[in-house]
Amino acid sequence: MAFVLKKDNRFKTKVEVVTPTENGDQKWSFMATLQIQTRSDDNTGGDALDKILVAVEGVPAEEGVSQEEILEMLRSRGDTRAAIFAAYQKAVVKKNQAGSYF
Repeated sequence: MAFVLKKDNRFKTKVEVVTPTENGDQKWSFMATLQIQTRSDDNTGGDALDKILVAVEGVPAEEGVSQEEILEMLRSRGDTRAAIFAAYQKAVVKKNQAGSYF
C-alpha cells in the first residue's frame, strides 16, 4: 500500500516501561496509539502527552479500571510519561532525522 498523507496522523507502537518497585525494577510493555503532532498542535497549550497519547492496549491494570482512568494514570506517572515520549521520539523523530536539527 502506498503512503498517503492524512490529517489523522495516528499510529500504533510498543511502549517499553521500566518501573522501580520494592522488589527491583519491573520491565513491562503495552501498545499505544499515538498522534503525530503538528506545529499548530504545539501552540494550543496544555500538556503534550494529552494530545499524543490516544489509546492503549495490554496495560496490566487492576480490574474495573476504565480506559480513561488508565490513560490518565499513564499520562501522570513519571515512568510511563518518559517511556511514552521515548517511544514517540523513536517512531517519529529518530527515523526521520538525517542530522542534528533539534
